[in-house]
Amino acid sequence: MDKYCKIRDILLQNGNALCQFKYGARIAVPKTLDFGGRKSRTPSSFMGDLLVEEQRLLGINFTLTPKKQARHFATVQELSRRKATHLRDLSGPITLDNDGIIANQAVFGRKKYMPDFSLKKWYLDVADDWGDVYIGYCVSLKWGKVELNGLQHLWHSPETGVETQMEITKQSAPEYKGENQLVWQPKGIEAIWESADRPIKETLLDITEGKIVWQCTQPKAHASINSSKLSFSGWGYTECIDITVPVWKLPFRTLYWGRCHTDNHYLVWIRWDGKTRQNLIWFDGKCSQDFVIEEEKIIGSDFLLRLGENVPLRQGKIGSTIFQPFGNIVKILPKTILSMDESKWYNKGILEANSKAESATTIYEKVSW
Repeated sequence: MDKYCKIRDILLQNGNALCQFKYGARIAVPKTLDFGGRKSRTPSSFMGDLLVEEQRLLGINFTLTPKKQARHFATVQELSRRKATHLRDLSGPITLDNDGIIANQAVFGRKKYMPDFSLKKWYLDVADDWGDVYIGYCVSLKWGKVELNGLQHLWHSPETGVETQMEITKQSAPEYKGENQLVWQPKGIEAIWESADRPIKETLLDITEGKIVWQCTQPKAHASINSSKLSFSGWGYTECIDITVPVWKLPFRTLYWGRCHTDNHYLVWIRWDGKTRQNLIWFDGKCSQDFVIEEEKIIGSDFLLRLGENVPLRQGKIGSTIFQPFGNIVKILPKTILSMDESKWYNKGILEANSKAESATTIYEKVSW
């Protein structure tokens, strides 16, 4: 009974955190616990009975695992296969050390525990007036103990249509060679972007769950791509976005993004519809919220972009597009993220600004869930 009370105190002394935590936890215990300066063995049978009782008293689901195996805890997916309950949002154990302290107590509070989430995505493109397009993605996803890295390349030409290449790999991200030149050299590809305008950086979202930090590294660039699939030059664009809000918790339900280039101007726009709204457009570096997206045109106070015929570049669920390189691994992610619907187009249109009209190459997308 003394042992029982002691361990119960250990569970309760960490504030009300564990009492409020109703979503299950796995406990790793050492072979002995220190009870008031006297170490006592904690046989599995005793601990098993104890934890069953704690589950009844506190409403917490525990699974006993020897401490030496703590770093080998099953993933959320594995636990689900074992039909463990209430473990969807848990990726780490509670560990009782030899002093009876819950080592990672800080992550257990009154809110449901959620493993750290981080998504870093590079997007890079090149397009010319004849319909040749290259788009590259370099993605790094971290969620709790899960880490995924992948690349995706998309080529489009009027002759061959759309071709894609994807792989799970941790190759080098794009890097600067000098102040204005961005170079990316994944296997079989050499691409260069020479900045034609200054970068843009915005914190698009800053909430309790995390942030979205968007770095438009090159809103307009002279770009060239050399690969076995397609080699050409044109206007290009690069950005890097860091998301620490779990994507299935984003407070908007539709995203509109696009970039447009002419010889003398550029546009970049971001619009969110949903609980949280954004309506931002940059015209030659000047930011405004005064613009409207219509089916065949985008209207701003200083410009009018008339869209031509859309050429589809990508259409489908994001689980089968940008996350396709990760295969079945991404099934550990909530269905909400994998069911996002993405449509991306190339468009040849006309940009009217300063009483002049210029040929404009546009790449834009709509993502909804």
